[in-house]
Amino acid sequence: MHSDYEPPRGTRSWTTCLAQTVRSYCENENLKTMQTDRQLAERLAEGSNEALGEIFTRYGDRLHDYCHSVVRSPHDAADAVQETFLLAAERVGQLRDPAKLRPWLYAIARNECLRRVRNQPVPIDDFSH
Repeated sequence: MHSDYEPPRGTRSWTTCLAQTVRSYCENENLKTMQTDRQLAERLAEGSNEALGEIFTRYGDRLHDYCHSVVRSPHDAADAVQETFLLAAERVGQLRDPAKLRPWLYAIARNECLRRVRNQPVPIDDFSH
């Protein structure tokens, strides 16, 4: 992973940490109003775990479908989505226009998928033809 951030003590993995954040968001009664991507990006930049949870809820499934279409493996797609959200949380300060959160997430996901595809080993049989 690219992040220096460690999951909170007591969590076993990044997936567990992200799932807990999403659960926490869904249980939060104070966030019933729908927020724009700009508002979510700004809150994420301020360190809001609830904003990360809402962004994940909004875009996680679609990003997984996109990643799966690129890497062709549900496991690799899930890993790419996880890394996408970790990088987004870590680098949200680099987002020039908070209103463009969705395309920025897709760009991160695309780069992560392409990195995974480039790093896949090529079977020996493919060289014989």
